[in-house]
Amino acid sequence: MNDHDEDLALVRRALSGDERAAKMIYSLRPLLVNHLISRGAPPGSISDDAVADFLGDCFGARQRSSRTSTNCLLELYRGSGPLIGWLKASCWNKFLDGARGHKTSTLSDQFEEERSDNASPATAPAEPEVIHRIAAALEYAFSEIDSTTLIFLRLVYLQGVSQADVAAVFDCDASTVSRRLDQGLTALRKKAEAFQKQKEDNFEVEWPDLLAICQSPPRFIHES
Repeated sequence: MNDHDEDLALVRRALSGDERAAKMIYSLRPLLVNHLISRGAPPGSISDDAVADFLGDCFGARQRSSRTSTNCLLELYRGSGPLIGWLKASCWNKFLDGARGHKTSTLSDQFEEERSDNASPATAPAEPEVIHRIAAALEYAFSEIDSTTLIFLRLVYLQGVSQADVAAVFDCDASTVSRRLDQGLTALRKKAEAFQKQKEDNFEVEWPDLLAICQSPPRFIHES
């Protein structure tokens, strides 16, 4: 018996038609809305609707893709962690999926394009210490950028979402998205450079080093 058996039992009762159990899960809606907003989702109807759709999908309110094993998202909860944590993570992922419009453009795909255009077959692999230094500078830079700008950067540059779609989801002008992207990229570069200048050596970043980071990006680049 693990610490989350009660959560799993609650889910099973709710899925079997226990109205009281289902209401207990639906009562978590305000927490999920606040979680989305805290991660950078727009407050108001966008976050409210995203959570409502998510909870509906938890109980199979809509037909999902034929590639999925079940229409009820809650059936995917296995009790390996707290239910509220699983709901928050799943709800956030659903919100991002909605923002992406289910489009995918992985960083590895972008790396393959860059490598075919720019990399030389004779280029020597970057040293692990160099990659570590670059990753540390990037992680510091990412930590210094506001959450909404980071979401915009990840959606547009990692997931391939158009600026117009991001503007529609966040209920703002496309010019606002464009401006925040420009400001975000500038801030990332300056913060990373400032981090490197804290070191006393003459470390310089070269193109193969950046390619190495793109080939195996650190987790923090994708995560909020």
